[in-house]
Amino acid sequence: MTLLLLAACAKSVLPLFESHRAAALAAPAELPRNWKPHAAVAVGWQAVDEVVDAALVAQGELGGAVQLGPIKIEPELRVVSAKVRDGACDGCLRVDATLDGTLHGSGLGGKWTAPASGSLALEATLSSVPADAGFDLVVTPVRVLQAKVEAGGRQVALDTAPLGTWLANQALAQLSPIPLAHVGDRDAPLRAVRVDAVGEGLVVELATSAHTGALASLPRPPAKGWTAWLAPDAAVDLGRTAAFDQGPVSHDVVPVPESLDLDGDAFRLVLRLWRPVGKGWWRDVAVNGTLAISKGKVSLRATSAEEVAQSRGAVLVDPLAAIAEGAILDAVEVAITTSLPASTDTHLAGTQVKVELDAITGRPDAIEVQGSLVAKAHRATLRR
Repeated sequence: MTLLLLAACAKSVLPLFESHRAAALAAPAELPRNWKPHAAVAVGWQAVDEVVDAALVAQGELGGAVQLGPIKIEPELRVVSAKVRDGACDGCLRVDATLDGTLHGSGLGGKWTAPASGSLALEATLSSVPADAGFDLVVTPVRVLQAKVEAGGRQVALDTAPLGTWLANQALAQLSPIPLAHVGDRDAPLRAVRVDAVGEGLVVELATSAHTGALASLPRPPAKGWTAWLAPDAAVDLGRTAAFDQGPVSHDVVPVPESLDLDGDAFRLVLRLWRPVGKGWWRDVAVNGTLAISKGKVSLRATSAEEVAQSRGAVLVDPLAAIAEGAILDAVEVAITTSLPASTDTHLAGTQVKVELDAITGRPDAIEVQGSLVAKAHRATLRR
């Protein structure tokens, strides 16, 4: 009887629910020019090399013709390996490529064929291009720094012979922009991307649709693969938006994430279970669980839950059941995925690039995911 009287006297929580819902579903404020990232991905040079190498190899041969007086030379050269490093100018990269192939000659009454090799040093720009609710990270060759061809034991360079000049011109004309990776998707769209080369590799800063949360620092590129960080507050905010957008689950309960604490592979997620019916009520529940990579995807697994607060008139509910039915952990998983490169097989510039997730852990100020890139080129066949 006393509980019924207390419930009858409780004030309506509907205005509070509606204000929280409106804030979560509101469009985020316009990004300032010096915006701080919600997430970042750091990629080591070894992983960058693997993708660029495979993409350049996949682009096939550099063909054409060079006229040397009465002699016509038709080179067939292709990239066999490439390395990428920070360039000499701000925002530039240097791409060093090794080439191999054949020179076909004709003139003066005869024809001949000789093995040939070459090298290219390219200056390239690094940019982010909007694509499919996210961004492609693209390397574009813009200038030839050095071009050399060697055939029959003789080397000709860009500034000394027509073959070097031909190689330089063909490299810019025929080598397409190289997509390194894609970040963002339709379930977790990105608003902006900044990409920069640092000493050990590339760092990609990401602005999501979160209203709050920012990284206090940026990850450093690892020796191998990539590392992604996401601010926990940003993950909670994205999950909150998804929860209000989904609406009530069974018993008219709306489970909404409020805070996330991390310690290694353990997490503590505080949920507010709203019931916006009648005068309504809310109940705060702390969910304990573990972070893991399961079947190549981010996975949050709840192991226990306990009540930490409630409004007047709140009734008892099963928090773990509400979590499961509301797919709230799924929403937080999607939020974390916002910070990762595309995690499925994709074909970039004729190259198959597989992004693999290897490990996930909680840092004091970030959710950290580590992974690797596996690139495979579809090599073109040279004409003979």
